[in-house]
Amino acid sequence: MGVVDRTDEFRQMMMELSAKGGIGINSFDGPSQQAQSELNVWSAEIGTDIHQASLKVQELRKMARQKGIFNDQTSEIQELTFGVKQDIQMLNQKIEALESKAKGTGPNKSSQAHSSNMVTTLKTRLLEVTKDFKDALEDRTKALEQQDKRRQMYSSGNGAAANPFAQRQRPSPSGNSDDLEGGGGAQAMSLQQGQGYHSSRAEAVQSVQRTIGELAQMFQKMAVMVTAQEEMIMRIDHDVDDTMSNVEAGRDNLLQYFHYISSNRALIIKVFLILIFFVIFFIVFLA
Repeated sequence: MGVVDRTDEFRQMMMELSAKGGIGINSFDGPSQQAQSELNVWSAEIGTDIHQASLKVQELRKMARQKGIFNDQTSEIQELTFGVKQDIQMLNQKIEALESKAKGTGPNKSSQAHSSNMVTTLKTRLLEVTKDFKDALEDRTKALEQQDKRRQMYSSGNGAAANPFAQRQRPSPSGNSDDLEGGGGAQAMSLQQGQGYHSSRAEAVQSVQRTIGELAQMFQKMAVMVTAQEEMIMRIDHDVDDTMSNVEAGRDNLLQYFHYISSNRALIIKVFLILIFFVIFFIVFLA
């Protein structure tokens, strides 16, 4: 009997049914497989966002380590710090949503273990980015303290020599006190500028310290999440090991039964020959 290829007819029928709304072509894909594909796409997007956040943290760390007194980038650093903090919070929320979606997803334990490992990897990467961000903020705090020390040292060392009114506060021999008043006004303006600078520096340090405190809480929360995820993976691995042990035990039992049957093969052949002998005897002599 010849073989007839009716693939084209099958495809034509599927297209007609799909056009009528009876059966969708994509309906043959299992829901679990589609959910797994969505998880993979979502995980890839989160991984890309984590990489972008890591690049921002590296840029922040370079800016925070600059020690120049006259190269003040406070506004840029604060803006970048706020952006990185927002990115980390958003990524943390996305990973939590991915974890809740990944629970129970997959037709078997292997797929569930893959989803759990995927979530754990993303959590670990985000944890590393958060730690680097915290280190960058600590570097920023140290740099601000060093800049303040150097500025105070320069101002205290050069202030008295540059300003004669710091040494003496008496009128000039000509009797004109305008120079004294002008010098006092300049000194007051300089003091106001110095106080404003130190106030802005103190606010910057406090802002960095607040951000470090928030990051410490986020870091602790993510560490707890990673630990819980690792415990879940360990339980899944333990279940997989138990399944493998049961499979191996079943295989050993099948092998034992096979050996038992093989040892009785001679007896089975004898019984079969006796049956054939009686059949032939019945047909030849009694029929």
